[in-house]
Order: sequence, then C-alpha cells, then structure tokens
Amino acid sequence: MTRKRVGKTLLQELGIMCPTCNGLGSIKSIRTLCYELLPKIKQELKTKRAHASILVSLNPDMFEYITEHEYNSILKLEKKYRCKLTLVSDENFKIDQYRISV
Repeated sequence: MTRKRVGKTLLQELGIMCPTCNGLGSIKSIRTLCYELLPKIKQELKTKRAHASILVSLNPDMFEYITEHEYNSILKLEKKYRCKLTLVSDENFKIDQYRISV
C-alpha cells in the first residue's frame, strides 16, 4: 500500500489563484492576510499607548472578511487598548494592501 496525498498542499490551503495573471501564480488567501493584519494592528496599538483612534484602510474583500469573521477580535482590541478602530474599504487597494494610520 502506498501513501497517496488526498488533501490540498499547504500552498493550496493558504493561497488563492492570482487574479492578475489568471492563475499562473498564487497569492495569500484573504483569511491568511487577515491573520497577518490583526497582529500588525495590535502592534500599532501597543506602540501608540495613547487612547488614540486608529484608521485601517484596506481592500473591500479584506474589509468584508474582517467585519464578518473577525469582528469580535476588533472589539477585543478596542476594549483592551481603549481606542477606536475604524476600518475603511478602499477600492484602490489591492488584496494585500492596507494602511494603518492614527
């Protein structure tokens, strides 16, 4: 008996087909990008230490994913750091682009 892989590879699991090159390459999935962005927001909040308002501009697909699936994480960050996190959808941003500003 041989071991045949029946599941997806790690790259297939964490990535999606690149929409720019029609699948010749791959990019990180929205879920993966979201889980990379949340710690960066947290780090920004740690460094500011003031009860500031943070504005996060991001791609509409990322905005949708975060507001639907990670809304509680955003609320926890706001409560922990006593700040206001504002997410803004920007059509001009590519899927992996974002801007964190105070």
